Amino acid sequence: MQPFVHLFFMDGVGLSAPDEATNPFSQAEMPVLTELLGEGWAFGLTEPIATERATLVPTDATMDVAGRPQSATGQATILTGRNVPQLIGEHYGPKPNPAVAEIIRQGTLFHEVVQSGGRAALLSPYPQGYFDAIDSGRRLYSAVPLAATSAGIRLRTVDDLRAGEAISPGFTNQGWRDHLGYDDIPVLSLSEAGQRLATLAASFDFSFMEHWPSDQTGHRGTFAEAVNHLEMIDAFLGVCLPAGTTMTDCLSSPVITAIWRPRITVSIPAILSRRSWWGETMRHWRPIFMT
Repeated sequence: MQPFVHLFFMDGVGLSAPDEATNPFSQAEMPVLTELLGEGWAFGLTEPIATERATLVPTDATMDVAGRPQSATGQATILTGRNVPQLIGEHYGPKPNPAVAEIIRQGTLFHEVVQSGGRAALLSPYPQGYFDAIDSGRRLYSAVPLAATSAGIRLRTVDDLRAGEAISPGFTNQGWRDHLGYDDIPVLSLSEAGQRLATLAASFDFSFMEHWPSDQTGHRGTFAEAVNHLEMIDAFLGVCLPAGTTMTDCLSSPVITAIWRPRITVSIPAILSRRSWWGETMRHWRPIFMT
């Protein structure tokens, strides 16, 4: 199997102090990530954790810029490797303003892979209503689809989801049936969805998936729903990793760690893989979790 990298972006998830009343990580059973990182990996980190299989790196989402971290500048930083809040002088979001959009168009991970002759994909699909809103000007691209399209990568559609060539942000496709009216979309088990992601990721040099339901749970869900969501993510990753997926997980400005006090906090976990990427660009990556 050729080496590859997949970046699995979990929105609204971050790490904080252990507190069984407010922090779902304190109650969630997450055996996959615990096996990778060791006991206590989710709490109060100030220094990186490095194990045989993974590395967890605490990272300040403010990036030395005053104010509350925002989606556009945070995601643009992950995609470009540049301190976007510092470059534009503020945190900005949720959608990129002209300054953030210009930085994204100058180059991202998607651009680097394409320009080096590799194959890259954004595996998250979008419904027809999304494309209609973009075309009419009623909606703007967020940072991730802007990065992909500006690198010449097409956005995946409901047809790709039907054909097994995309992964729903909610994994199982149930939301496409319940909320978007696509009654013909097959519902997958969590195991089937994980296997699909592993297979698709292996067919590209670099791929990216957005998992935004975690942010929705953090803002609107109950504490129990947040615990269940973390356990679901852990189980999903457990299917992907044994299948050989080179995992890169980025967890954005977290609200799921403060389910009873919805807010944006200042830690971003990210996971990079052990396998090498193509060429010399990403040699000797391990699963790295930036928090």
